[in-house]
Amino acid sequence: MYETFTRQPASVQERAVFNIWKKDKSDTGINLAFGFRVENLDIGRLENAVKKIVSRHESLRSVFFEQNGCLFRKVFAELCVDIERLESDDLRKFIRPFDLEKGPLFRLALRKDIVCLDFCHIITDGFSMAIFFSELSAFYSGKDVTYLPKSFPAENLCEIKENTDFWGSQFKNPFQRLSIPSDKKASATNFSAYGGDGSSLVHGVGRLLTKKVRAACRELSVTPFILYFSAFIILLCRESSLKDVVTSTNFSCRNSRNLRSFGLFATTPPVRFFVDEDLTALDFIKKVNSYVREALNHQSFDSEKLLEICGLADLRDFSRTIFTFEHEKMADIRLDGKKCDYVPIPSKHSACDLTFCLFPFREESKILAIFRADLFSRMRIRHLTRHYVEIIRKLMDKDRKISEI
Repeated sequence: MYETFTRQPASVQERAVFNIWKKDKSDTGINLAFGFRVENLDIGRLENAVKKIVSRHESLRSVFFEQNGCLFRKVFAELCVDIERLESDDLRKFIRPFDLEKGPLFRLALRKDIVCLDFCHIITDGFSMAIFFSELSAFYSGKDVTYLPKSFPAENLCEIKENTDFWGSQFKNPFQRLSIPSDKKASATNFSAYGGDGSSLVHGVGRLLTKKVRAACRELSVTPFILYFSAFIILLCRESSLKDVVTSTNFSCRNSRNLRSFGLFATTPPVRFFVDEDLTALDFIKKVNSYVREALNHQSFDSEKLLEICGLADLRDFSRTIFTFEHEKMADIRLDGKKCDYVPIPSKHSACDLTFCLFPFREESKILAIFRADLFSRMRIRHLTRHYVEIIRKLMDKDRKISEI
C-alpha cells in the first residue's frame, strides 16, 4: 500500500490527540464521521475525486510514531483509496477505532445512496472538512482546483510557550469542575471515566431565530460564534448553578500560512468565564466578545505543559463539556451542483459528558448534541437543547438582564 515517505515532527495538536489514543486505543471519540445522500452517484467519479484530494494533502497520507520520547508524522508519497460496501443500515457500525501507527487514518464507504466518511481527528478539523468537500465537489464535476496546499508550517516554540502561559494564568485560582445533573444512575466507574457510550441528536434553532441572530450579529459587530457561545455559557450556568463557568471551545488556529492546508490545526482550550447576573444581554455579549478576542491571540498551546502547570492529568479534567462552532461549509456538500442531504452518523462514543456542535447553516442553524448515553436520556438532552434555544431567543432582547434569562 505504501512506498516512500518523509518524516516530520508532530504538532502540539497532534500530540494531544495521540496521547488520548494511547490511553484507550479502542476509543472512537477521536473519530469525525460524516454521511451524505447522493442521487445517481457515479462511484468511479467519486473514487477518482477522493484519490486526487489524497494526492494533494499530506495529512491524509500520514501515520504517527514515537521515537526517543518524541512524536513524528510519517507522510507517505502514495495511499490507496478503497471504498467499503456496508451491509447494514446501522451506520454506527461504520465507525471503528483507528490505528494511528499503521493507518490509513480515514475510510470511505457506501450504503445504498449514502456516502460515509470517517476520519481520525488527528489528521483533520472542521475547517479542513470544508476544504475536503469543496475539492470533492470540484473534482467530482471534472473541474480543477487552482490553489496549491502548503506543507505543514514549522511551529513557533516561543509563541506556543507564551500561549500556554496565558491559558495557565486563567486557572491560577482554584475552580470547581462544572457538572450537569445526570438523569441516569451510571456506575461510579463510568461516572469518573472521561468518556463512555455515546449517542447524539440534532435540534434546529429555528429559521426565524437564525435570521434574527444574523441580524443581531451585524448590528453588534460580533460573529455568530460569539452569540451562540454566550448562550452556551449561560446554559451551563443555569444547569450547573455555577457562576464561575469552565468549559472548552474550539479555535481554528488558521492564518495565511495554513488557510488552504488540510490537517489538525484547531485547538480546544479550556475557557473560564464568570457570569455577572447584573449585566444586560448586550454587555454580556460584549464581555464574551472581548474575552474571545484576547483568547484568539493565544490559540496554539502545549496541552501537556498546560496540564503540568495546573496539576491535572487530562484536558477533560478542566471540563466535561465542549462547544464547537463548525465551519459553515463543513456540511454544505454539492455534487454536480446539487446539494446533498447531510446524514448525521450517530456517535457510538462520547469523549466527554456533553458536546454541542453548532452548524451555522444559512436557512437554519442546527445543534448536533453528542452525549454520554450512560448519563443522559434523549429526553434530558432534548430539554437541554430546547433550553439553549430559549436562551438564544432571550439574548435578542439586548436590555434584558442576565438574571432574567
